[in-house]
Amino acid sequence: MEYNQRYKKYQWIRLELIRYTADPRPESYKPVRYDKIELGGLVSTARAWHQRRKLILRKVYTNFSHLINEAKNKKICTSLAVFKPTKIVKFIIDPVAREWDKRKLAFLKAKADQTNLFAHSDNPFEVVSKIPYKYSYEFVDDTGSLRTLMIIDWEIGQLYWNCLKRTNNEAKACNDVKRKKF
Repeated sequence: MEYNQRYKKYQWIRLELIRYTADPRPESYKPVRYDKIELGGLVSTARAWHQRRKLILRKVYTNFSHLINEAKNKKICTSLAVFKPTKIVKFIIDPVAREWDKRKLAFLKAKADQTNLFAHSDNPFEVVSKIPYKYSYEFVDDTGSLRTLMIIDWEIGQLYWNCLKRTNNEAKACNDVKRKKF
């Protein structure tokens, strides 16, 4: 995005949206025009994140089965939620493939090219470096059930790259990620 259109995490934006029918989740929309984003105010972190807490912590799940059942229920379709475990047992780091699957990359590139067939784009398809680890939490919910859940947000990946840049050592970088997340 152009610099003057970039927005921060927890910043209000205004833009025209249309329902994204390829994704069945109720909150799935896509911009009509990416170049018409109006920036709004930041959601404050003052008073121990009071404003952010009001937005994020409206409903907090403690029973994982209940959350999954709501996600599968076509009348509810919960797909964005806050879950608070009773206890986090351990943080798991598993090595994974270091390179992206070539067939999957080719498919994604073809799809990106097809999407931009009639539109001018200054943002060509780019491949980001693959994180060579998978991160998960093992936790207990309020029923006493032991569960494992993989962390799939971009922030943990960025944390890994920042730690690796600082230490120049994968083992130390993974230990730093674990220390910050567990």
